[in-house]
Amino acid sequence: MISDSKNNCQQCSICRTFSDSRIYILNGDEINNFKFDLLNCYIVFVLSGSVINYSTTAKGRKVDANNLFLMLGDKSTALISHDPYTKLLVCSFHPEHSDCYRSFLFDIREGAESDDVAFAQETLEIHELLWKHIEAIIPAISDYEWCDYWYLIKIEELLIYMRKLYSLEQLQLIFSPIVGTAGNFRSCVFRYYNKVNSLEEFANLANMSTVTFNRKFKKYFGVSTSVWLKERKKEQVIKELKLSSKSISEISFELGFSSPAYFTLFCRKQFGVTPGQLRKSLVSLNQAE
Repeated sequence: MISDSKNNCQQCSICRTFSDSRIYILNGDEINNFKFDLLNCYIVFVLSGSVINYSTTAKGRKVDANNLFLMLGDKSTALISHDPYTKLLVCSFHPEHSDCYRSFLFDIREGAESDDVAFAQETLEIHELLWKHIEAIIPAISDYEWCDYWYLIKIEELLIYMRKLYSLEQLQLIFSPIVGTAGNFRSCVFRYYNKVNSLEEFANLANMSTVTFNRKFKKYFGVSTSVWLKERKKEQVIKELKLSSKSISEISFELGFSSPAYFTLFCRKQFGVTPGQLRKSLVSLNQAE
């Protein structure tokens, strides 16, 4: 017989040992009023709606439904939702309070290269099998108050699913605030390059000085960050003008240009023609092929 009274099982020494593990289901104002323990880590599963992640790494990043992310408890950490239909599953745990926690994080840390960089934390899409497991435990969490050891076991189960369903590189990106790395430097560059427009933005994203970041970048790519980014931008421009039916204005903003005029200036400087002229030549070449 399962008891819904937490007090009936907290006399157990095991429960008292693992008092920092807990799982919460949050809706509406519960999200905005949620208090973070400064010593704990939090895996947040966005089940519906959307939430804004305020932390030292995310800085107000919006996360939509069907995604998960990690948060560290500190004075600046907060979750904000303006959507009344937002629903979160939040797992609170201390990384040193379970052999499973320690083993999980050790695997991630050992799998990282020694010359890595901690980019800003990422989000992951919730895997289908992980979704099914979450759906299976939600009724128990909603309807009963369990002992702390039960919560610890359920968080361990979620970590086991994550270790099986996601690549080590993906987990490194998510858990970099804990393990201190974010996977292969080259992989991170390819993941983030289309979100930045300058060496300064790239270095800031990696929490490094521009000098240090550029030195590391040259080590891996053989050219400076600025030269490499310019070549990638040119590739993006050609791809959009050749394959999409978007307007010149839409393309300019989607590719991070401050205005269509600056986009035109870029094309004139890099290709010797305006975006419109470049599109015509690319389309003609494509038809000829």
